[in-house]
Amino acid sequence: MSLQPLYLLINLDRSPERLETTGTHLAARGITYRRLRGVDGKTLTLAPPAVQPFAYRRYHGRTLRAAEAGCYLSHLSAMETFLATAHDYCVVLEDDVEVVPDFADAVADLVANDLFDYDLVRLQGRRPGIGVRTHWAANDRSVKAMITRVTGSTAYILNRRAARKCLAQLIPMVVPFDHAYDRPLHLGLKIGHILPYPAHPARGWSSTIDAPRADQVQINVADKVGFIEKLPVLAWRAGTEIGRAAAALGPILRWRLWHRSHVRSSRPAMTIDQIVESSVGGSSPSTPAN
Repeated sequence: MSLQPLYLLINLDRSPERLETTGTHLAARGITYRRLRGVDGKTLTLAPPAVQPFAYRRYHGRTLRAAEAGCYLSHLSAMETFLATAHDYCVVLEDDVEVVPDFADAVADLVANDLFDYDLVRLQGRRPGIGVRTHWAANDRSVKAMITRVTGSTAYILNRRAARKCLAQLIPMVVPFDHAYDRPLHLGLKIGHILPYPAHPARGWSSTIDAPRADQVQINVADKVGFIEKLPVLAWRAGTEIGRAAAALGPILRWRLWHRSHVRSSRPAMTIDQIVESSVGGSSPSTPAN
């Protein structure tokens, strides 16, 4: 196994300009990556076993678009490619990614700490979300367990366990990838977020492997389900959010218990009189007599 993470950059054959621009940007940040040929949704037949359009409409509330299927299968292809290597960790990037100057350092810190006991750590998110810090990371970042949904799949790091679980459970496609892979309780994975996020979609760009962002195009009303049909969508999302909150309790409680025991074990052995004396008098506590 190799502790050096594998960097995979998903890029479509019809987007060579993205590869050049993003590749130059990553190289300037000291990142060596491997291009992964993305699955072009325009070439897909939207049918089982890869996707279930009827289930997608039932659980996501609108008609499946080819670009979304291409994005979904591209990320699963990245996980399959990762498992074929000897690497312990893999950083998956979409080709509209932009990273901060210390991105590689943030990744190295995650790897050095075994992802802080998570299986997958989100390096980007399009919503702030609500979470609880479970660990401190380098450069004033924190690793959090999120209890609310954060969308986006532009950048994340995962271990081999996470890749195997996703490949085993995320086919067929019934929701977009950023909804499907961030279901910790349902997938049996520990998923964290490192904040502030060290990556984000490049400004002014729209994704080529995914459908255009919701704030860049108005979705056709005819593609959306009606009120009655939306009930299964709401039920699916409610189950996801309840599961996310439940899954977050594990790492939160582990961190709280560790922190409490660590603080207690680090206290010097002092009598109550010595504690009172040091507190009232302001002097340094003396070492208790044996």
